[in-house]
Amino acid sequence: GNLIHDRAEKVRLAAVRMLNRVKQIPGIRYYHVVPVDQLLVRFIEEDTIHSNPCNAVARELTALMLNSYFPQGQDTTASHQLKRTLTFLVTDPCAASVFYANLSDHLEVESVVKFILVLFTYFKSAVNKDQANQVRQSQKHKKRGRQGTNKQSEGENTDDEADDIFDKFSADNTALMLSLADTINILWESIAELLKKHDNKACKKNLEDQFTGKDLGVVSILSHFEQKGMESLAEGNRQRARECFGTCSSFLACAARLEKKSVKEAASFVSISLKSVSKEESETTVPLLLSFLHFMCFAGFVEEVATSLAASIESSLGDYDVSLLSPAFENSLGLRRSRRSSSGTASHAPIPSLPPAVAWATFESILQGVNSDSRGIRRLILSSHSSSLSLEKALQKGINYADRILGSSDDSFGRNFPIAEVESVIRAFEAYGRFALHKESMLSLRNEGEVSVNRQVSMLLKWTTEKIVPALLGSFKGASMLHDLDLSHISSVSESLIHEPPGSPSLASPPKQRANVGRTPEAMRGASKLFDTAQNEPPIVFLKKFASTLLSTSCMISSELLAMGVSTHEDIALASVEWCEIFRHSENSLHGPLFSIFVRLAVQLNRAAGDCSLIETLLYIFNDKIPDDSAEANALKDALGQMVRSRGGVENIVSVFMKVANASQLVDNEEESISLGTPSCLSDIWDKGGTIQVMLDIIFGNPEAQISLARALVTSLSASEVALTPTVILQANCLSYIARSISGSVMTRILSDLDCEKFHESHEMQSFVKDLLEGSA
Repeated sequence: GNLIHDRAEKVRLAAVRMLNRVKQIPGIRYYHVVPVDQLLVRFIEEDTIHSNPCNAVARELTALMLNSYFPQGQDTTASHQLKRTLTFLVTDPCAASVFYANLSDHLEVESVVKFILVLFTYFKSAVNKDQANQVRQSQKHKKRGRQGTNKQSEGENTDDEADDIFDKFSADNTALMLSLADTINILWESIAELLKKHDNKACKKNLEDQFTGKDLGVVSILSHFEQKGMESLAEGNRQRARECFGTCSSFLACAARLEKKSVKEAASFVSISLKSVSKEESETTVPLLLSFLHFMCFAGFVEEVATSLAASIESSLGDYDVSLLSPAFENSLGLRRSRRSSSGTASHAPIPSLPPAVAWATFESILQGVNSDSRGIRRLILSSHSSSLSLEKALQKGINYADRILGSSDDSFGRNFPIAEVESVIRAFEAYGRFALHKESMLSLRNEGEVSVNRQVSMLLKWTTEKIVPALLGSFKGASMLHDLDLSHISSVSESLIHEPPGSPSLASPPKQRANVGRTPEAMRGASKLFDTAQNEPPIVFLKKFASTLLSTSCMISSELLAMGVSTHEDIALASVEWCEIFRHSENSLHGPLFSIFVRLAVQLNRAAGDCSLIETLLYIFNDKIPDDSAEANALKDALGQMVRSRGGVENIVSVFMKVANASQLVDNEEESISLGTPSCLSDIWDKGGTIQVMLDIIFGNPEAQISLARALVTSLSASEVALTPTVILQANCLSYIARSISGSVMTRILSDLDCEKFHESHEMQSFVKDLLEGSA
């Protein structure tokens, strides 16, 4: 039973195949070997692991449980199959979606089409019943005197059809309707390519005829659930509204597979619906908007969708339109100004603009790829040069606005920059970087995985170095006479940078991931309350908050770019080392939020390219600024722990330690002198804390790292000056501790390179080396 959840996919697959063999043996039940609930959990886990319901283990599980959830045979009726399906969808909808996604691998296309039509027929019956019920309820309100008659009529109708399965559920059960709509869409998607074959032409026509029927086709169903969702939203029932909008999304996906005439009819309905839905300011409508916009993109309105989003984004950024940097800088990056403004064409677009909050939530969902609709929109927009350009211009306006804020005078914040627009500027800055990432990822797919820094990313790096960092450094001088800055709110940004598999790009996944084909693991920053108190704070504090947030976003974008496998990592390394200048002049209140973000970027630099320049700089700057057991120290331990476990990590961390420890400012200037001896514990080597202490903890916790450090120490001591400096004493004590901890031929060969005579001017050091050599002999 435990093998079904083994880490190795081959083991899990073999376990399921064994259960399929056991199933064929009379008198033995496979669910006695592995309980059904564990098999259902496996469905969900396989979908999560592969980010795709169609995989080898899921296919075998579907074959195993086929008779249970899709019974077949001469005595099996469509009603019986429907009962099993509804029961499965009600009890475990997540496992059911994976099961039906693999059903076509075990059935003929004709059988799958028949099953889809059975489900669709039930769905239409449920909608008809719901509509009839709405009519009766409306009549009750108009004719209250006939309530008794109506109740009697309803009761008689229910009694006469008590055995009918359609009476047990109705479209008012929006959760079930959503699961049923998803199942229909999943089944159709599983045979979409097969339906294009000539042999399946009749099946395809039958399917399309039923979905475009005059009695209750796809458009009628969309209209019903859109209205139902908007009513639920008005009543404050957001969960019910999301279920209705999700149902619309599934049927829009089905509508996209119909013939061109039917697609145009659906597009006409969606265009009209967008005009009413776009007036709603609730972000609950975002799933419905995503499905509408995806369908419009599929129907050929990609540029109109991009123009609508661009105009909506620009409207949230006020009327400012200033130059990002000097014209010479823009020309150096290949930027050309367009005489046509994207907002100028927005009024002619058939797709209306959205309220600012809804527009940002929609666009951020597209960038993050929260579902198939958002990923589809993203792919189609990035495939269109003009569509990408219109969005880039809108987002660049946000960066232009940020440039104006960073260069403004101290007394202009409250008067010139509304807080809502400042929040939109920050969202535009992050969206600009993420859009550039996905654009580069699309290019890498065409260029066989080769990724380079495009002009947008180059501009962000240069702009961060030339604008954000100087503004932040300038704010430190102005804020020195003010109260300490509380940047605890930025912790939400740093927490969102944690990479968790599966996903791409990710610290846990291999380099050169194709981020465009899956969901970006980090959530977009979205709206925050970071500047809610800005009007009551000095302008210089406002500026520090603003610049710090932009800097953290630049680090995040750089980290994700490295995870994609960018070839020109040198640009990011050089820029990030320059950004570290803020830590030399900032107060401790800024260290926590930004330090952990810089550390993650340093780990990604090391992992992607073996570059240790950023981690070396951070360790050097923060040696005397990190308290023991602080959040910063723990973040650093986690980062160095990841480094030492990576390929080539042992050599890298030893090299970093030697460079940091050799810095005279860290060791030679200590008030308390370091004495030469035979340390029995780490505190005897170094008891002053800081980053040196963190590195020693990591190195001495890894035997391979200790041996590598011993080689480096012997090399350094052999080449060092004769003088007994604190640096030499620290290295000697480390070597002594390693020699006492690790004995044997390996240490003997390493220590044999030491020469006692080299230290003849220092009797203490000469005796120390002799003791080491004698102890290893």
